[in-house]
Amino acid sequence: MWMTLVLSGRPLTCKSPSTPRLSVEVPHALPSSFPQLAHTVEAAVEAAATNTMAQLSDVQRHLSRQIDAGTVAVKAQTLSIAAAVMYNTDAEVAIVNTHTTQEVASLHVEVARLTDIVVFMAQGKLPQAVRASRGLARNPSVPTGALQALSAMSLPPAVRHASTAPTRMATAAANVVPVALLKDRDNVRQLQVQNKLNGVLVYDENGHCVPLLSMEKNLSWKEALDEYAVGLCGRASIREVEQRFGLRWRLLVPDQAVRTSIGKLYCSRLALYCAFDKEYARSHSEGVAGVLSPIKRTFNDIRGSKAA
Repeated sequence: MWMTLVLSGRPLTCKSPSTPRLSVEVPHALPSSFPQLAHTVEAAVEAAATNTMAQLSDVQRHLSRQIDAGTVAVKAQTLSIAAAVMYNTDAEVAIVNTHTTQEVASLHVEVARLTDIVVFMAQGKLPQAVRASRGLARNPSVPTGALQALSAMSLPPAVRHASTAPTRMATAAANVVPVALLKDRDNVRQLQVQNKLNGVLVYDENGHCVPLLSMEKNLSWKEALDEYAVGLCGRASIREVEQRFGLRWRLLVPDQAVRTSIGKLYCSRLALYCAFDKEYARSHSEGVAGVLSPIKRTFNDIRGSKAA
């Protein structure tokens, strides 16, 4: 069998033993259609790629939104848990602080009363020691034998009878004591231990515990300055008492006439006091004695030998 193909106008003959001889004519327009087909395929591929990229972009946006939503939810839950933990922690801390404050206040009251008893007994003031022990009668931490021994001391019958009946005021004072009053009593006890309040009346009423210093009259200005800075006759100085108690040492004097007299003396010597305070603030490293000397030299030429 012979088969003849004509490509581009030229015959091509093929030999086949089993088929008859054929002749096929290929049109001339077929090769010119290949570029158009290529453009069509390219456009189809680009369209498919564009569609695929669009779908991928949609998937990415969807996943990003899910991640953002999950992050926000996790943060919200974390903040909620942290707030709950902080709330519970604050509540527990508040409970512990309240309990600790109550315990410390109770210990302050107990120590203050025990110290009062020791001071009173050391000074031989047994009636005051008995009265101070009333608040400890209901405290299980204080041995009852010690209170009984204190009550059985040789006291006058009237005092011993009065010590067996605590009043409501004493009980209330033992139960609720302001912090400021505890601080005042601590300061008074410190001065008493240093023997700086010998012969000084202590005002212990209406939530105050303040020594009521007296001011000596007819002092020279040097003596008045010593009374303010270092004290006279071993007593506490006015300056030291004011640092601990403010001006209450002269404002709480019960007698109005005495209070007025002390106020006039204080005002008349105030210039000396201010001069010392100013000099001490500038050169306090030299100590009180080191500050007194230049002040006395400065005021040595003032007229008169009396401060007030």
